[in-house]
Amino acid sequence: SSIIIANAFPPHPEPLASYRALTVYDDDKCDRIERGFLAALASGEPVTFHGFTSSSIDPSSALFFAETVGHASNKPRPILLLKS
Repeated sequence: SSIIIANAFPPHPEPLASYRALTVYDDDKCDRIERGFLAALASGEPVTFHGFTSSSIDPSSALFFAETVGHASNKPRPILLLKS
């Protein structure tokens, strides 16, 4: 089998900032996930995403998802700043 690269990106300065909004339907589940991320960050250990996740280099895109997608409450979802 072959590997197909869908997108090619131009060279960029390191680190490159990208943003990932948590789109979780349930407020309590979102709070648990946020606490888990904060604890992982405080530990100094790498944070791992299990499964598929997407991010954007446009912070307004993440803000849109954090405020409007994946939930019905008025509570905005956390946005993760990723540097790679």
